[in-house]
Amino acid sequence: MNVTRRSFIAILASALGSKTANAAKPTVFDFYEYVQRRKAATESHEEPWLAATIRGIDRAKRRLWLTHSPAPGFGMPTMTMTLDVDQKIDLAPLKVGRRVDIRIGKNLNRIEVIDIRGSPR
Repeated sequence: MNVTRRSFIAILASALGSKTANAAKPTVFDFYEYVQRRKAATESHEEPWLAATIRGIDRAKRRLWLTHSPAPGFGMPTMTMTLDVDQKIDLAPLKVGRRVDIRIGKNLNRIEVIDIRGSPR
């Protein structure tokens, strides 16, 4: 939330500091709309498809150790980490070293892989 607050303050400061006659000054309602849009955008807790490389598989615990591209909605840069995998995903065809595309989401305040597909590369 600090990044969002900083972004809003920067936008607000630039709008208030503008010398042009057409620049509208933000109101409390503008701030409310901004907060509501940010809240709606983050409530889904889903990311677009992320490129990932499988580093390890724990089929018994349904976990993948992988390196993934940045996930800005979760504030995660490119990193290697272990993620739980949703029960609907079949782990049988997955192999270590394979490049895949994943979607991550929140389930009970835990980030997990909610969908996975083979990469065309």
